[in-house]
Amino acid sequence: MEDGGWLAIHEDITVRASAERHSAYLAGHDQLTGLPNRYQFSAFLDDIACKRRRISDQVAVFMLDLDGFKNVNDTLGHGAGDQLLATVARRLQDCLRETDLVARLGGDEFAIVQMLDGDERPAIEALASRIVAAVAAPIAIDGYPIGIGVSIGISLLPGDVTDPQELLRKADLALYATKAAGKNGFRIFHPDMAANHIERRSRKRICARRFKVKAARARQPGVAAAGGISVSGVGGVRAMSAP
Repeated sequence: MEDGGWLAIHEDITVRASAERHSAYLAGHDQLTGLPNRYQFSAFLDDIACKRRRISDQVAVFMLDLDGFKNVNDTLGHGAGDQLLATVARRLQDCLRETDLVARLGGDEFAIVQMLDGDERPAIEALASRIVAAVAAPIAIDGYPIGIGVSIGISLLPGDVTDPQELLRKADLALYATKAAGKNGFRIFHPDMAANHIERRSRKRICARRFKVKAARARQPGVAAAGGISVSGVGGVRAMSAP
């Protein structure tokens, strides 16, 4: 084979590999914010849950809903809403350490995994307080300051449960407790939350999330093989960057 033929084959393989990496990145990341998406968050949480069954350190899972986002979308349009989401995503990243992870699950829903060295309730409360303050700071959109808030629900692994879906359910219950208490704050899951009306209000939301996760997995038959989505730890997630 002449050198030109070898070069053409080499370039074709390189282009194909680059396209596969780009497709894998898009499959695992939110295009608006660049954060890991629902599919990647679920895979990461599954991996962490398996590891935490074998060690004593805890993990805190935060579920976040933006308060007032719908009003921004309805009055200023989806473009303004997108700007707001992108700004919130950057602020959330600024609140975290390198060992933590933030993902956008869709709409105005975000999720965070905070890695802990043992039972560090003060560290959990400190992060939640930083997030509430960061999101509440005015966001300039088209020259106008926009104010929103955030409601947060938190559950602990392995303290509350070891199953990832049950962990999300308990974080959801804590989130709805925050909303019931007036929004723009945070609550850490307590067993009493499962015994009141908050659980009934959360069932529809939880079922919708499970459906979305299953649908996302069904659309990704070859993602793990492509090498862009399987996660062995936080470093693996953070090592992925847009091509």
